Amino acid sequence: MALPLAIIVLAAGLVVARARLSEGETAGTISTYVGAQGCGAAPTLSHPVDPRAVVVDGAGNVYVGELNSVLRIDKATKAITTVPGSFDRVQELGMDGAGNLYVLEGPDTGTGTVGPPRGVKRVDTAGAVTQVWGPFGNNSTDAGPVAMAVANDGTIYLGVGSNVIRVPPGGSEQFVVTNATGVSGLAVDTAGNLYFADKPEGVVRKVAGGTGAATTVAGGANFHHGAYPVGAGDDFVTGETMAANGSDLLIVEGDRHQVVKLSGATLDLVAGNGLSSDGCFGDGGPGRQAELNLGHGSRSGVDVDPTTGDVYIADDGNNGLRRVAGGGVAAPNGRGTGWGTTPPTAPTTPTTVDTTPPTAAFDAPSPVHVGIPVQFIDQSNGATSWSWDFGDGTALDTAKDPWHIFTTAGNHNVTLTVTKASNGLTAQFMAPVRVDPPEAGLVGYESISPVRAVDTRVQVGAQSPRPVTGGTSIDVDVAGPLGKTPDQVAGGAVVLNVTGINPTNQTYLQVFPSGETRPGSSNVNLLPGQTLPNLVVAKVGANGMVSIFNAVGYVDVAADVMGFFPATSDFNAVTPQRVLETRPDGYGGVPAGRVGHGQSLMVDLEGSGAVPPEAGAVVLNVTAINPSAAGYVSVYPAENPLPGVSNLNFAVGETIANLVVVKLDENGQVKLFNAAGSVDLAADLMGWIPAGSPVLTGITPARVHDTRLAGGPLGPGQTLEIDVHGKGGLPVSSVDAVVVNVTAVDVTGLSYLTVFPGGAGSTVPGASNLNLVPGDVVPNLVIAKVNEGKINIFNAASSTNVIVDVMGFMG
Repeated sequence: MALPLAIIVLAAGLVVARARLSEGETAGTISTYVGAQGCGAAPTLSHPVDPRAVVVDGAGNVYVGELNSVLRIDKATKAITTVPGSFDRVQELGMDGAGNLYVLEGPDTGTGTVGPPRGVKRVDTAGAVTQVWGPFGNNSTDAGPVAMAVANDGTIYLGVGSNVIRVPPGGSEQFVVTNATGVSGLAVDTAGNLYFADKPEGVVRKVAGGTGAATTVAGGANFHHGAYPVGAGDDFVTGETMAANGSDLLIVEGDRHQVVKLSGATLDLVAGNGLSSDGCFGDGGPGRQAELNLGHGSRSGVDVDPTTGDVYIADDGNNGLRRVAGGGVAAPNGRGTGWGTTPPTAPTTPTTVDTTPPTAAFDAPSPVHVGIPVQFIDQSNGATSWSWDFGDGTALDTAKDPWHIFTTAGNHNVTLTVTKASNGLTAQFMAPVRVDPPEAGLVGYESISPVRAVDTRVQVGAQSPRPVTGGTSIDVDVAGPLGKTPDQVAGGAVVLNVTGINPTNQTYLQVFPSGETRPGSSNVNLLPGQTLPNLVVAKVGANGMVSIFNAVGYVDVAADVMGFFPATSDFNAVTPQRVLETRPDGYGGVPAGRVGHGQSLMVDLEGSGAVPPEAGAVVLNVTAINPSAAGYVSVYPAENPLPGVSNLNFAVGETIANLVVVKLDENGQVKLFNAAGSVDLAADLMGWIPAGSPVLTGITPARVHDTRLAGGPLGPGQTLEIDVHGKGGLPVSSVDAVVVNVTAVDVTGLSYLTVFPGGAGSTVPGASNLNLVPGDVVPNLVIAKVNEGKINIFNAASSTNVIVDVMGFMG
């Protein structure tokens, strides 16, 4: 079974010219273009070379990646020069339409060992080198990209494990493929279509436009051998490096030491007789009869000259760059000409000196209260750097739109100084801000390290060790874990992580104030044998307790106290109230009917009377019911664009809930978006927070960490520390707690995650936030205390990737 090492896509849907041969050679003739002297038919160039990757620009100049450098071979003069920059283990090369060269570094060392963390560097046409992605991870064993492709608009595609990541110019990473078995190669054609090789499956798939659904275009029964068959039994196609230039696919099969071409559904041989040798056997004759030595400790790249159709092969085992004359087609590849091309002499024009100064201005919030985070919004023109003096003796802030907390009352003169980089000119603007004392009686959220309040499997507190029977409730003391008396917590709201453990039947749990009527809502939905947590904000009864009700069968219950909202705080706890259900026999709140793929559902919380006009954010328990496909739900302010994060992940057929803290838009509305299939949705209101409250500031959800992109999976017994200050819209200081949605993906075994304060002196508490089962995608909302600007996530066993999305903060 052959294992192709490289694929090149020769563009989609182009009308191409007949191949023009180089230097009078016969079509299909192979030669050593760069390498050891004395090979075959006298190579055009001689130069010691260790080729690992190759890319050809729009004018036919060739760039060759060696171990720690990149060479440029001029099309017209054949001169060889070294591209500027320091590179560590060149793995792939790419080029965009402007002629910028992209270099993917590592992990290959040439000996089969894992190299250092790797990233992508860009060399522009002037020779300036910029790190545009990465470096990946923080140690030599981190998994990272094995493939790269660059579109003509500068979009970078990276193959990482079973995923393909899209990195648009100046943008953030987006996952375009998440369900491959193992991505081994990438290519982008001139139409912007993405191709990826799934090596374990032996197929190449196409993603239309780079973001659409994937369809199989090669592999299995989808091709047949043409006039020059590769060999019997080779019924799959894979690849590890890609480029783009036409309507064919060129594939390097390392195991067979061959280069083949896929045209439509026909596979033909371009070079290599299936044998390997040290040297350049076959030079001067047909490429199909030559011997190649491919896949020799690296990736053996391939590309095509768009002006001649010549195919260039990085024959790494023979230390040479081989060329097959007219092996491809001559067709524009849409790339520019890269570094090293001498531009035409331009007429001399007078230099224009920029003498225009910037202007400084900002929106000043006034009045504000002591202890409340406020944001200053820059309104300057022409500024490239900022310096803020808040007039209260604190350090200068250089952010464009900084957050600040005043600690003393009075009038503070806030001064903004801006600078324009092109001429060094500055401007200044000052505005007074009135800071009032703290509002009378205002008390914020009290976050604590998690404390277990009940576990029916063992003796905890006064609760006997026995499961909760269907149709009954248990009362749980929350005053004790908080270090308070019952009268100090009565009427407030406790934040609990409630876990249902190994139920005998399909059931659900409800958490509500002890001594009050049980509501018509649910907090945790369970299948037989399942262990599932959910964060709950529950109003506390007059006796300092909450009740936990089990609907059917027997189930063990564990509950960890995470924090507390006093009755005097701005958080308005309510007995759970259903505000949305799409099932025909449910509460309603919206027209009945399942929410389809890509559809959003708007919920008017203020208009329905569920919350008053002064509400700025709400706490909802959102439940997905019997989805037809695996997917996720995003909850966000109705007038905002859809964020790139999820609040609730689900598998086919399951019913699962998660707590969501979401900011309301100015009309008091939120939207729920369904990413895949169809699903019924329900939402229960747990409480609300006034706009501008210091208790909790809801923000548009933002991703602050993803181990799939940085650091790799979290191993058994490992703790991940995340610095959250200034990330995802959070202030750079004075954050006491954060509201984060933590999702575990790619779980390899039974485990659990615990989120707790970071920084010096922190220890792992005896509580859990997420319980993990192999293969599950498990989310849970966590209100986590912050220490030194950091939070920690501890993984007990096996390994898992972890995604963290910030939803709000308290400070």
